Parts: sequence; structure tokens; C-alpha cells
Amino acid sequence: MELTCKVKRIKSATDSDLREALKIYQKQINVCIKTDQNQILQYLSNRYSSDREMAFYALISRDLVIGYAEIGIFLSSKVFFIDYFVLDNEYQNNAYFYICYNLIIKDLLNYRKYSSFKYIIMESYSGNNSNEAFIRKCLSLENYKIIDIPYVQPGLDSQDNDSIVSCKLLIKETSQASDLDCMSKHLLINILTDIYYNHYCEWYSHFLDKINYDKYKLSVDKQFANIQNTIKEKIILKNYTYINCKYFNSSRCDFSQNSQFKVPHKTNFIKLTILFIIILVVSVAVSIGLYYLFAHLKVQNQIITTITSIITVGLTAIGVIFGSQSSRK
Repeated sequence: MELTCKVKRIKSATDSDLREALKIYQKQINVCIKTDQNQILQYLSNRYSSDREMAFYALISRDLVIGYAEIGIFLSSKVFFIDYFVLDNEYQNNAYFYICYNLIIKDLLNYRKYSSFKYIIMESYSGNNSNEAFIRKCLSLENYKIIDIPYVQPGLDSQDNDSIVSCKLLIKETSQASDLDCMSKHLLINILTDIYYNHYCEWYSHFLDKINYDKYKLSVDKQFANIQNTIKEKIILKNYTYINCKYFNSSRCDFSQNSQFKVPHKTNFIKLTILFIIILVVSVAVSIGLYYLFAHLKVQNQIITTITSIITVGLTAIGVIFGSQSSRK
């Protein structure tokens, strides 16, 4: 079946598609990294102005909402930061991810003020949640690279230390023209500043009182300082490999290296088999009919046999040619 997908950028907190998308978000995202749904609705309603903009998307297939995406748009470092990308269980396959993901990036790049953006950043968690495992696999197929630093995601508020999560920070270019293999310290510091301060701190500045916000920012300051001390002048990026196992041990697990995704080609074997049977039956029926006709006309047996054989072979050949052409469609 042909996949028909579209992405809808949400502009209003009352949008019915947003409500459906957030149901999937609530169900799929691990509680320790889940932003409060009411905060999302409030942020969308108030449209706060900052050095970072936000884009919220409903992912749709055949008029049915199948997922949710939330993107931070860093105007300073010119980076798209994929905060959340979620698909409902039955739509968690490479094809739906590939189509929706690329439609979002294409939609963002169509805005004139974002058209020069060069990089896409995403946090990758090691949890065994089905959506997290699925997203890790898809990102490896999209040729993301690991920024090899001890990255820590800030918490969800000043009190919840369990939501301070160590994870991998991934990067790729918006263009497929080149294979990103390294980045400068200057670029990485700009990106981290956007993530920690223009994204996380800016978000919680609207939802925490002054005392709790000061605590939150102090925690972020410490995390940022710790990372800065580990950054070299040139950062080599590593391939992002999907490990299909709960143990990170390549000798015991199946794994897939980065590769381009292709939709598998399917042939309709049942219809093709029925077609050959019909052609064979018709060939035999025509041969028998011609045999009796020629016998009635008193044509010699040798000639009858030759003619019927030629017709049978001809009909079979036509069937083979027709069948091979059908299997290509």
C-alpha cells in the first residue's frame, strides 16, 4: 500500500490534531524526559519571544494523527534541535519515520529565515522504551554522527534530579552533500550554549518561580562548565551504530551500520501464479480444440502436432513475457 503522509505545523493550542498528537506523546515518552503537557500548551499559546523559536508538529497519515514532533529552532547557531519525535506503536517502522522526518526538515527549510540552517541536533537516550529504541535505529539509518562529549540533559525542573539524564548528542547536516566527520570547538560551544541556555533555561523561565529558576540555572551552569572542560579544539565525530541488543557488546549482538534506507520492493506472487495457471489451461484447451478441428478436416497428424505445439509454445512465451512485465510494476 502506498504511504500517504503529511506534517502539520501547529499554530494554536486548541487545534484538534494537537490534542491527538499529545495523546501519543503522553503514551510513548518516558516519564523522566517528558515535558509537562500543560507547559507545551501554555508555551504554544503565549508564543514567547527569544533567541530560540519552537515548532510543534502533528504527524498525519490518511487523515489520522500518527505522531508528534517538537523542534527547537536556534537562531544564533542556525541549528534545528529535535526535542521530541514520536510515532504511535503501529506506525513505528522506517518508512513512516523517513517520510515524516524529511517532510518536517523540508517544511522548516522552506521558511526564508531558516533556509541557511546547516545542522540538525538530537539527543539519543539509552532507554528500552519502544519509541526510544525505534528512534535510535532510524537515526543510525539517517547517518547521524555522535558528538563525543559527556553530554548531560538538564532536568525537567529544579527539584527532579532523576530527570537529569546522560545521553548521546547527535548531529547531521541538513544537506546530504557531504559526510560530516568533525566540528570546531567554537561551533560546539555555540550549539551547547543554545541548548542549555536559549532552549532549556528559556523554557523553564516561564514555569518556575525566581527561587526555583535560580536553582535550575545554577545546575545548568555546573553541567555546562563540566562539558566545556572536556572539549578539544577539534571534535572528531563517531559513526552512530544501532545495537539490536540490551547489552552494548558487539560480539554478542546483531548490529546495523549506517546505510541509506530504501523501501522494499514487493512482487505480487499470488496474482502471478494464477495468471500462469490460466494461460496454461487456455493453451491446453486451444491445442485440444485445434487437434479435433484439424482431425475433422482430415489434416495429417504430423502437421496437427506441429501446429498445436507451436501455438502452445507461443502462448506460454506470451504468458512469461506478460508475467515478467507485471512483476516489475
